[in-house]
Amino acid sequence: MRCERVSYFARMADADTFGERASFEIRRRDVNQAPAVAAVNDGAEWIQGFVQSHRANAIRILDFAHAAQYVGEIASLAQQAGVMLPGNWLAEQAKELKEQGPTGMLKEVRRIEGLVPPEKIREKEVYLCKRAGQRFRVSTTGREVKLFPGQRSGQHVFHR
Repeated sequence: MRCERVSYFARMADADTFGERASFEIRRRDVNQAPAVAAVNDGAEWIQGFVQSHRANAIRILDFAHAAQYVGEIASLAQQAGVMLPGNWLAEQAKELKEQGPTGMLKEVRRIEGLVPPEKIREKEVYLCKRAGQRFRVSTTGREVKLFPGQRSGQHVFHR
């Protein structure tokens, strides 16, 4: 897919305010006329609902930084519970996440899951599992969409 006209919308606001303002921009920019739309976000439930209600067929792209943050929190919980992780564990999991998506990395999380109090790690694992179908790494070739370097969550990209 080649993007000819790319725009994005970003605001520091609570979910309701962001939703109202972004909805206006979606209408103003005729996003419903775009042949393809991508939504880069942090994977929050309210954002998934927002994207679904405005453009159910949008490509969902999970912001890598937020996903990696969850992996880091899992590593911290494991270490606090006395699990000895190799010094490069977090770097390796982040690399796996970025290059291959969450599937392989989730196998490793499940391996250490039994060693950490389940109530602490479960929320983070569920978050990553829900996003397993979303793209983490955005290719510049093939059928995926090229995005601007440094794009962050809350920036919804509209392609027309």
